[in-house]
Amino acid sequence: MQLRESTIISYNHLNLPTNITITGGKTIDVTNAADGTKLRKVVKTGATINLVQVADPVSNVMSIGNASGRKLKKILSGGTTKSYIGSFEYVGTTVEAVYHSEGRARNNSGTYVYGM
Repeated sequence: MQLRESTIISYNHLNLPTNITITGGKTIDVTNAADGTKLRKVVKTGATINLVQVADPVSNVMSIGNASGRKLKKILSGGTTKSYIGSFEYVGTTVEAVYHSEGRARNNSGTYVYGM
């Protein structure tokens, strides 16, 4: 199906998008389970992967990473979001942990506890 002049979308047997091609070389590939649950989404420009989104339907957790495999965000069941920025791990807007060469410091009710 050609939605616009600049976008072409391919669908699977469940009428869910499997591939979206956008003028300029950007593509989005989507993998779904047999029941339609989205398992994986890969966004590419040409052959370069920009973003990978992976879902685990058993635990209902979705992870998002960049092209180098670095985890950027995890969405847990219930909608809680964990974000990873540099060496900081956030749960919502609260710093949950700080990672460094000596180990990590974890948030324990507002007090950071050092551990390996």
